[in-house]
Amino acid sequence: MSFSRQIARMMARLASGLHSQSRRLPRERQQADERGLLEWAAHYLPKHFAKPPSAMHGWLAEEVDRMRVRRGVKVSLVGPRGG
Repeated sequence: MSFSRQIARMMARLASGLHSQSRRLPRERQQADERGLLEWAAHYLPKHFAKPPSAMHGWLAEEVDRMRVRRGVKVSLVGPRGG
């Protein structure tokens, strides 16, 4: 399966998970807003996070967390595939 197809499938699953979780109680939504990306993912998508995040994923999650308070920030990544 191509990388772009894998990303599309992952995004569709994420969107589906977000939709089903959006019906939770407001208090739970407020708590979720206080979580960083990695904490949120571990809470709502535990089956997808069997291993701890890599250093790159930790860095990227921090960048995404900063985007919540600084609008207009962009991140461009280039890296090898495979492994």
